[in-house]
Amino acid sequence: MRRIAPRASLGALVGFFVLAGGCAGERDPINRVQTNYVDKSFFVGADLLDPKDDPEFRTRNYTVDASVSSSITGPGEWSHVDRIRWEITEEYLIA
Repeated sequence: MRRIAPRASLGALVGFFVLAGGCAGERDPINRVQTNYVDKSFFVGADLLDPKDDPEFRTRNYTVDASVSSSITGPGEWSHVDRIRWEITEEYLIA
């Protein structure tokens, strides 16, 4: 009988452990946050569940351009000032 079979099986066993050892390390978590992000506390305060510490935001619409057929608003018109609160969901930031 030949002695090639034990050498081949020993080589395969060593190769398996070398390749398996390369996959054993834990990888860093994937960060998909874009640059210039703002922390959640900026929109809803330090306590995410307490509405008492929410900062106040205001917005106003201003029409820059409008089509000729639009009779509701024309260029240069603006609306009144609205106070808004932010709702943070998993995928959206809603005013």
